Amino acid sequence: FYPGTAAKRLACPDATGANPFAPGELAGKIVLIDRGSCAGSLKMATISEAGAALGIIGLVDGSAPFSFSYGGGVITIPAFMINLADANTIRAGGVVRFSPANALSLAGTLASTSSRGPSMNENLGKPEIGAPGASISASSGSFTGTSAFGGTSGAAPMVTGSAAILRGARPSLAPLDVKQLLVNTANPDVAQPSQGGSVFPDQVAPISRIGGGEVRVDRALFSPSFVTDVSGDLGASAHGTISYGYLDVSLPVQAYVRTLRVTNTSRRAETYRVTPNFRYTDDADTGAVSIYAVPSVVRVGPGRSATVRLLTFINGQKLRNNLMNAGSQGAAIGPLTANEYDGYITFRGDDHTLNMPWHMLPRKAARVVAINGANGPTDPAAGAAKTLLNVGVGTAQLQTFSLLGVSPNIPEGGRGEQMPNPDLRAVGVNSVLDPGICGAPGGNFIWEFAFNTWERVSTPVGQFLEVDLDTNQDGVFDYIILNRDLSGLTTLTDGKQVSAVLRLAPSGAIAATSIRFFAENATNTGNTILRACGNDLGLGLADAGATLVNAEFYASSWYFGGDADFLGPYAITPGGEQNITTLAADTIDPYRAVVATVQEYAPIPGTSEELGVMLVTNSDFGAENRGGATRASETVLIPKTGTTIGSEFTIPGL
Repeated sequence: FYPGTAAKRLACPDATGANPFAPGELAGKIVLIDRGSCAGSLKMATISEAGAALGIIGLVDGSAPFSFSYGGGVITIPAFMINLADANTIRAGGVVRFSPANALSLAGTLASTSSRGPSMNENLGKPEIGAPGASISASSGSFTGTSAFGGTSGAAPMVTGSAAILRGARPSLAPLDVKQLLVNTANPDVAQPSQGGSVFPDQVAPISRIGGGEVRVDRALFSPSFVTDVSGDLGASAHGTISYGYLDVSLPVQAYVRTLRVTNTSRRAETYRVTPNFRYTDDADTGAVSIYAVPSVVRVGPGRSATVRLLTFINGQKLRNNLMNAGSQGAAIGPLTANEYDGYITFRGDDHTLNMPWHMLPRKAARVVAINGANGPTDPAAGAAKTLLNVGVGTAQLQTFSLLGVSPNIPEGGRGEQMPNPDLRAVGVNSVLDPGICGAPGGNFIWEFAFNTWERVSTPVGQFLEVDLDTNQDGVFDYIILNRDLSGLTTLTDGKQVSAVLRLAPSGAIAATSIRFFAENATNTGNTILRACGNDLGLGLADAGATLVNAEFYASSWYFGGDADFLGPYAITPGGEQNITTLAADTIDPYRAVVATVQEYAPIPGTSEELGVMLVTNSDFGAENRGGATRASETVLIPKTGTTIGSEFTIPGL
C-alpha cells in the first residue's frame, strides 16, 4: 500500500505530534513510505500505531539502502529500506514479492554509509580498519532495555573493544603496535556493490574503504608479528597503512622507496614470503605501477625485527588521465576509484598471514615552462611571441587571465589546530562573450575569475574563494561570487562546488542567488576558476570598458574558521583586461610546445594597473581529462614588460 497524499507518504507526525493516519487505517497492510522530513524510526512508529503489518522506506534518490539510526518513536513491526528503482515499481502499482526466504546475507559486506578515504588534503590511507556497525545494543538508563544501533558510530566501539582486549592480553604492546596488529590481521575479504543504489555485493571493496579489512581480534591475539611502515614521513607517522599519498607524476618513470619493519614478539623465529598485490586486476593491467619487495623472503628471529624495502616505480605515460573534478563530479566515487591504486603487501608465514594495506593517488601531470620572448609593448598592435613548452607526460590544458595581484606565502595552521588559513598566491580576471548560456537578450559577457592558492587542497569544500564586487563604486558591495556546495551556502552533501552569485541588499544580507556554472577545480590543486554572467551582476555589453567595478578577493575557511587572506582592492571593468594572450592551441601534448602571443594594453582610465599574465595549465576540458599539472607549474605567472614578480611569489621547482 502506497498512501495517496504527500503528508501520508512521508508519515511524519505534525508539529503537535499528531499521526497523519487514523487509528486502524493501515490495519494488516504492508506500507511503503517515502524517505525524508523526519527520522526513519518515527515513520515506522507512525504506521505501526495505525495498524500496519510491515513498513518499507523507499529511497527518493540513487543512494543505496542503509541501516537508519533511532530517532524516536515506538516501533512494533518489521521495517525495511529499499532503493529508488524498487520503490518506484511499488509506487507505480507493480507487484513485488517480498519474502525473507529470498534474503541475501550482507555479512562481510560494506555498508553504503561507511567511510571513504583517502583523507582530505593529506591523502593518507583512511580508513585503516572496519568492523560491524549494526548491533542490538544496551540502552542507557533502561536497565535491561536494548535497541538497534547502526552506522560508523557503531563500528568504532567494536574496534575500540578489540583494542582493549588486545591491550589487556598483551600489555607489553605499545598503543600504536596494538593498532598495527589489528590492521595486519583484519579480514580483507570484504565486498561491496559495484552499482550505485544496489546492496548486492559483487566486487571487492577498495583499500580506501576498508584499510586492512574487517577486524579479527582472535587473529590479533595469537599473531606472533606485526608490520609497520617506518619510512619516516607523514604517511608512516599515521601508522596503519602504507600511504604514498597524492603524487604528481610528470616523468616517464618516477621511483619511490618505502621501508617496512616486521617485528616478531614471539619466542620462535618466523620466516615470511613478502608479496605485493593489487586490489584490482585492471589497475595491475595498466602497467603504470610496479612494486617490488626487497628481500622477498625475510627471516625474523625471536624478539627481533627485520626490514623490507618496497621499490615502487610509476610509469606516468601509462597512468589514466585525471577523471576527477570538484565541480560537476564533486565527491563522486567512480572517478576517484579509477584514479587510485591500492592493494596489500602480504607477509605469508608457515601458519599465519599478515597484510599491510597500501594506497596511492598518482596523477599524470603536465609541466609547462615559458622559455623565451618578452611580452609585447603597450602598443596592442605589436605583441611578442613566447614559447610554452610541456616537459611532462600529461597534456597541458590552458586558460589565460590578466594577472591582477600576487600575495606572499603565509604559514598555515598545524595538524589538528583546525586553522587551515587558506592563502592566496595570485588572482586574475578574463572576459568572454556569452555563447548563449546567460539568456540575456542581445547577448552578454561571462566574467571569469581565477584563484591560485599556495597550499593545494583535495577539494575547496569547506572554504570560500570569493570576489566581492562594488558595481557602482559607492563603497558598498553589491555582489559576491564564490564557490559553495550545490546544496547550500554552508552545507555539505555530495561535494559538488558551484560558482554562486550572491546579490546583496544594502544591509549586506543576501537578497538573491544565481547559479549557472560549476566551479572549475581539478582536485588536489591550488587553482579554482569561478564564472558569472554579466546580467546576473546587473551588467551588460554596454558596460564593457565603460563601467568601473571595485573588486576584492578573499580566501577563508567557513568550516574551521581561522585567518582569511585578502587581495585588492582593484578597479576593473569587463573587457578591460590589460594583458591578452592568444594561444596557438589551448592544449600542449607531452614534449611539445605552443606559441603564446601576449598583447599589453594601456589601462582604461580609472582601472588598476595589472601585472602580466596568469597562465593556468590544468584546466578541466571535459570527462576524458579533468586536468593535471605539477604544483609549481599549474599556474605560471608571466610579468608584463618592466614588471618583476619576486622570488617570494614563486613556488620552487617544476
